[in-house]
Amino acid sequence: MGFKGTLFGNRVARRLFWSFALASLVPIVTSAVFTVAEAYRSSPAPTLVGSLAALGGAYPRALAISSVVILLLAIAQSRRILRPLSRLVAGTRKIAGGDFATRVDLDGDDEFRELGNAMNAMARKLGRQFETLTALRDIDGLILASSQTEGILESVAARVATTEHGCDIAVLLIDGDHPELARLYRRSGNGGAEKCSQVRCAVSPELRQWLAQRDRGSLEQAAALRSRLPALAPPDDNYRVLVIPLVHGEQLRGALFAAFQPGTVAEPELDSLGELANRIAVAISATEREQQLVRRAHFDTLTGLPNRQLCHDRLRQALAVARRQEQKLAVVFIDLDGFKHVNDSLGHAAGDRLLREASVRLRAATRETDTVARLGGDEYVVILPSVHGALEVEVLVASLMEALKWPFHIDGEQCFISASVGVTIFPEDGGTAEELLRKADTAMYSAKESGRARYVFFAKEMDDRIHDRRMLQSDLRSALANRELFLVYQPQLDLATHEVVCAEALLRWRHPTRGLIAPSIVLPVLEETGLVESIGRWTLRTALEELSRWRSQGVSIPRVAVNVTTRQLFDAGFVSLIDECLHSTKLPGSCLEIELTEASLVTDFARADRVLRELAERGIRTAIDDFGTGYSSLGYLKELNFDRVKIDRAFIEGLPDEKSLAIVKAVLGIAHSLRKEVIAEGIESDAQRRQLAKLQCEIGQGFLFCKPLLGPAFGEWLGQHEATRLLKEVFASNG
Repeated sequence: MGFKGTLFGNRVARRLFWSFALASLVPIVTSAVFTVAEAYRSSPAPTLVGSLAALGGAYPRALAISSVVILLLAIAQSRRILRPLSRLVAGTRKIAGGDFATRVDLDGDDEFRELGNAMNAMARKLGRQFETLTALRDIDGLILASSQTEGILESVAARVATTEHGCDIAVLLIDGDHPELARLYRRSGNGGAEKCSQVRCAVSPELRQWLAQRDRGSLEQAAALRSRLPALAPPDDNYRVLVIPLVHGEQLRGALFAAFQPGTVAEPELDSLGELANRIAVAISATEREQQLVRRAHFDTLTGLPNRQLCHDRLRQALAVARRQEQKLAVVFIDLDGFKHVNDSLGHAAGDRLLREASVRLRAATRETDTVARLGGDEYVVILPSVHGALEVEVLVASLMEALKWPFHIDGEQCFISASVGVTIFPEDGGTAEELLRKADTAMYSAKESGRARYVFFAKEMDDRIHDRRMLQSDLRSALANRELFLVYQPQLDLATHEVVCAEALLRWRHPTRGLIAPSIVLPVLEETGLVESIGRWTLRTALEELSRWRSQGVSIPRVAVNVTTRQLFDAGFVSLIDECLHSTKLPGSCLEIELTEASLVTDFARADRVLRELAERGIRTAIDDFGTGYSSLGYLKELNFDRVKIDRAFIEGLPDEKSLAIVKAVLGIAHSLRKEVIAEGIESDAQRRQLAKLQCEIGQGFLFCKPLLGPAFGEWLGQHEATRLLKEVFASNG
């Protein structure tokens, strides 16, 4: 049974067996025939011995004849076997080369025919899978190359029509902003050239819930969809519809519907359509992400206005139109005055709300053809195309400024801001977007310097001033190495005892060609060039070394005061630098006083407070300069660790005028309530000194006592002043 079930059960093997059996009988039969013939030929009555002898003589001839017969049988059988094998090999090579349409048709009813049929079935299956994979690959390429959902769905439907025959494809896309609405894209799967049809339809909460419950897909009767989504409407209720939700992350984005004619749906088709649904979900997500990236790249995320990049693009386009039509165009550069105060006092969230409200007002105050863009911070640009001249621009700019002057209601408080505005006009002020924006920015800064809350048209003199400032920036970079920078010192006196309690170190720059540069110019240039840290380190070391020399000469002075910028204060190595300078000069921390502006403190209150406490631990005193001119919250001042406040000279120079006197009294009252000493700077008359002493201002500074002097000259003045003061005390005690 085993042999019959294996060998005789195989038709090709059976054929080979009988061929070889027949071939093995040929020599025997042939030999017998020759033997009998030879025996009868030699003897009429053959004997056994004669027969054997005849057989021996006939065998070689029989063997030769049988060999020829075997060879012919082997050739015939080999050709019969090799012919279908060669056709099978050729078909295999074509399939391996991607020709899945190859068919191998063999005659007969043996295993070769069965193998050929199996190969044909495999080729059809591989061809279908390859078509599906190719379609999915093309769809992936479309997702990467296109940002338009409609175009992707059109191409997807066309490719599906070639792979899923007898199938109608529809895609439902739910609107992300309005989930009660959707778009339904449909196309028949017959491979035609028609376009996808698009229908707007409503999506009920019940439909969304029903789709979400389909999980990864389910086959539904057409009638079940007709009641839930009438716009889909399969042609026959006997159709079966594969419903696959389109889900990305946790959000339902829509659904894929594949309507099959009765009896045509197969499991492989369901799998490929599931892959297709995944691709469509990715395509929708990729498209939305692309649109978000485009929006982020071209629009300000806070206000929704065009950003700097889009502003430049639109300005270039507007300039091209203005040149072609020979029209004028204006660029308005706006910077909000007072925004920093709102940001610092009410917080960044309140500042953001103000910026959004300001953006709405600016947009409402412009024409439909105008562009309002936010460059960043509190800076805006308005592009005004098709203007007739400066008079029309003035009217438009005035409406912009008017829109911003009304109070902003932020967190239950009224906030007031204004705007400094710079204006340029094409073609008078420039021919490129970059030039017009730069000059409008220059004009805006001129408006700020002129007192803020005003607009200024660009003038050539402004460019000259900017050029001059840039030259100073360049020269300042080599000023320290060329020993052009130096320090002068001005004393601070106790107004009751006339004793010098501190010397303030003041930075000066003597330019090789321009002479002495005003401090009001030097300090802003320092900030702009980024040299404030290196020059600040030099100033600190030099002032402490000078104090050490005065003390070695026998001149008694408690401490020296050094001005420090915000950048220096927040530098990670600032406290270590002070420790190093004190160590190298062998001076205690009580010999140093740091002067800061209010603005540097409110920039980052918590960080500033930490640094001030570290300084206080070393005995270093802190004074707030220009008190009353900044935007510090009294709550912050109450918590900060500082020792003195300096009343700005702007309040002192008006004394003894009643208004100035009222302001000085108020500042003194606030400072004394915080238990801080007060320094009045800018005292130039004895009447001012007496008035301040009467108001119990502790310390005074100004030209009345001494002008700023170089280190050696200041040391001499200190000695003379101390001697004079002691003589006056002696005379006073002697009556």
